[in-house]
Amino acid sequence: MHATQAILQGLRPVWTRPARLILTTPMSTTPPVPSPLQRGTLKQRRNTLPKRSNRHRDGRVYYANLAATMIARDNLRAAQIILAESHRRHPAFCDTRLMEAGVHLSLGRSDAAEAALRICHEAEPDEQRAVSGLVEIALERADATTARQLLEDQPQTPTFDLARARIALFNGDPSAARTFLDAHPAEGSTTVLAAFADAMEGDLDTAIARLNAQANRTDAALALAALQAAAGVVPDAAPSSPTASFFTALNPAANDDRRAALNAAEGFEQGFTAAGLDAVPQGSPDLALGVVFRLWGFHGAALERLVAASNDDPENPLAAYFVAVAHLKLGQNAQAEAALAKARTAAPSFFAANIAAAELRIRAGAPQEALAMLKAAVAVREDPGALMRIGLIEESFGDDDTARAAYERFVAVQPGSYIGYNQLAWHLARRGIELDRAQELAERANTLQPENASVLDTLGWIAFLRGDGAGAIERLRAAHEISQGDIPIISFHLAQAELKYGETPRGIALLQDLTAAGPAAYPFSQEATDILAKALQ
Repeated sequence: MHATQAILQGLRPVWTRPARLILTTPMSTTPPVPSPLQRGTLKQRRNTLPKRSNRHRDGRVYYANLAATMIARDNLRAAQIILAESHRRHPAFCDTRLMEAGVHLSLGRSDAAEAALRICHEAEPDEQRAVSGLVEIALERADATTARQLLEDQPQTPTFDLARARIALFNGDPSAARTFLDAHPAEGSTTVLAAFADAMEGDLDTAIARLNAQANRTDAALALAALQAAAGVVPDAAPSSPTASFFTALNPAANDDRRAALNAAEGFEQGFTAAGLDAVPQGSPDLALGVVFRLWGFHGAALERLVAASNDDPENPLAAYFVAVAHLKLGQNAQAEAALAKARTAAPSFFAANIAAAELRIRAGAPQEALAMLKAAVAVREDPGALMRIGLIEESFGDDDTARAAYERFVAVQPGSYIGYNQLAWHLARRGIELDRAQELAERANTLQPENASVLDTLGWIAFLRGDGAGAIERLRAAHEISQGDIPIISFHLAQAELKYGETPRGIALLQDLTAAGPAAYPFSQEATDILAKALQ
């Protein structure tokens, strides 16, 4: 994305856990075959797939195998092409719909994942994988009500009963959780959830004993580190992960350097860093329990503990920050802003708090206020995401020089990312300056991220500005095809190129589609209307 209106969509949330990828095992009916997606143009690839699938009795099985192979290779773009063709032929085949949901979740598109899972669920109501996926999405959104409704007519299986126990713990009801947990063997995830029920009831000794018996499991070991911090018990082992390091930093009994432990906790959840904290805030049982409850998705119980921790220690920026995180997960933005203000008052340079507060200001339509918070954040750490947002906001205010400086710093700080090269190239092209450098930057972006619609759009528009009609048509048509016509600015650029260098009727049709959305649908709507009127004369 390279339009300045991107800031109006808000920053990507920094407080959510990565969603789980829902995958299915390739079906054995048709063994995976060498992929036709490793060579050739996108058009050739799409033309090849139907021919190959027709060689098999059940094309849906072929597509399921091929998509699973692409997912296993982390080639999600290829998987999406395959799945789209599969859905065109077999709209309600659950195996490929489940794979589609997994791809969408891995890309942070929970709404699209939910839509795919609901198609499967409606076609096959007894397909438990679809129900499990929908429940997981609901819980990730802190929507315990929807999760509970999805489970109402489901059998008492270990998977579903564990989900029911999680919903009870979400609501801070350990007694109800036990009714589901006691129906299954005390092992694995059942034991971990039972330990959390103990902790909610104040029995940390029993909870720690349960987890010690399962300490070889990663989830149990992380929960153990948190509960040991809450109980002030010396950890059994040195922290082996950022999450364990975070709870070590909160543990008053830990022998480790708490500052070093807090620094090592960077990234224990997306967006967290101790940068900007001059001192290590004091831990407390409520703070440790509140954070670990939140990590496991028990958001109602987590908020109660975190508010108690912040009230007990009003000057603790960590406690206030995690209160804000808990409110945000529950959609309580006003309370979150108040908590972030408290955190930033206690620690004005606290990077994570400034970034979260900036996002809320952008969402509220106050980018000028967000700008000050973002600049406070990058003064502590030159984070590429914050630099990009500074550039977008400054550009929206017409301060092109400051915007360019931010994009230049992004490229310097993160030279391996195509995003910075593409954004800086587009910025120069939009201004109509230094087109040679813009070309070099966009080509670099294309090398790092081939067949990316936004990059090809940038390259195509630069070619258009330089009078390279063939290059403009080639790149912009490819961008339009890859984006499937869903990105208006690409359609607008292609329309202008078609009118000047390509097929006039196609250019007119594209402009008619864009202007049909209304006179204020896009920042360029009026310009599109004027160009269309001239083309029709």
